[in-house]
Amino acid sequence: MSLLLALPAMRYACGGVMFARNPLTTQLVSAVGGRRTMVGAQRFSPLLGAPPTHGVLQVRAASSKKKDKAGGKKKKNTGAPKKSRYGPRGPDGAPQTSGTTAPAKPLREDLDMSELRIDALLNELVDGGEGMSNRAKFRALPVDDKIMRTIKDNQLCMDASTAGREARKLRNKELDTKITRRYVLYGDIADRERILLGLRGNKKATKFVAAATTENDLPEADDDIPEVAFAGRSNVGKSSLINAVTCSGAARSSDVPGKTQSLNFYDVSRRIRIIDMPGYGFAFAAQEKVEAWNRLMDKYLTGRKNLKRVYVVVDARHGLKAPDREMLAFLSRYGNVAYSVVLNKTDLVRPADLARRCFLIREELRMAKRARSTVHMLSTNTGAGVRLFGAELFSLANEASTSTEEDKIEEEYDDKNLMTVKRSQDAETC
Repeated sequence: MSLLLALPAMRYACGGVMFARNPLTTQLVSAVGGRRTMVGAQRFSPLLGAPPTHGVLQVRAASSKKKDKAGGKKKKNTGAPKKSRYGPRGPDGAPQTSGTTAPAKPLREDLDMSELRIDALLNELVDGGEGMSNRAKFRALPVDDKIMRTIKDNQLCMDASTAGREARKLRNKELDTKITRRYVLYGDIADRERILLGLRGNKKATKFVAAATTENDLPEADDDIPEVAFAGRSNVGKSSLINAVTCSGAARSSDVPGKTQSLNFYDVSRRIRIIDMPGYGFAFAAQEKVEAWNRLMDKYLTGRKNLKRVYVVVDARHGLKAPDREMLAFLSRYGNVAYSVVLNKTDLVRPADLARRCFLIREELRMAKRARSTVHMLSTNTGAGVRLFGAELFSLANEASTSTEEDKIEEEYDDKNLMTVKRSQDAETC
């Protein structure tokens, strides 16, 4: 190294100023890759050849990026108010509104949940369960024989693959219908319900009426048409249940939580109206929208004069969650109508667990106000239990001038049958 440094330096001129550099030293240091040598290499004379400058640009670009990042970090720590895609938020993390007063929160947020504490109930139902987890307490619950008999008789826990085999058997025997092709375990429907659902005519009985996102969008309440609301957490199958019980495809269903973002009204033969409500809990929607439809739901459930029943749909795999208990406590305290719990997706649960779930919910609602003791169990995938649920639902339909409408539909139905028979006879004669 000392020998290299002792070599004579080469002199060259640049702009009238003399510089001395040792070319071997410059090449050696440049090979090492120091940034200082790369920057100094820009002073080479054109006589010796201009060194490559792409390395210098890369180093300078990298250094400028580091400075930008450092400056960005400094800007983030300036104490400015936090922002999110839902709008500006205050120091406590709560969303800030442009008005002087914040919008009223849903009434459900101010409830005292001490009356529906699942831990205390499990300790009462399970002996010596103070040191056990909730899962272990649930496994220790008794299996009610009556509930288990209902599960087996209605084939509530039949999975999709087994239901598919049953559908093929009906198809091979030519016993399948339009309903069993979609819901193999639906069962026979009473004549009055067939007329109500329009299954004997060509016209669709279930029709979409309106979608309300504000109070002004709500359709006028008609005393002659009772309304029934379906509430529940997001993605528990409320829309699928409406389609199954009405034997139609009027309600839009989706696997994405929060697909229903308005109060959707469906009319069934002008005798009953079914309301599909947005799901509470998690949803793929902005926080402002979620809070807005929650407030609308609360006002509808407490102030609608022709509302006759509320069905809280619950996932049978999980049972009652905190949002469900919040809704049940809200209906018990502020509601004016009776409500029931519907366990959906029973095809995904084992019979013993479903029996325990039903027993636990029934015990939890035993002392709640306006709660009906019946806990419905069904599967919108196979159709099991849907017919029994529909029998109770359509018993709330308006019976005024029902006989006249039924007679008219029966006459049209008989006339069509007579025309069909007459055409077949004429064909045989020919």
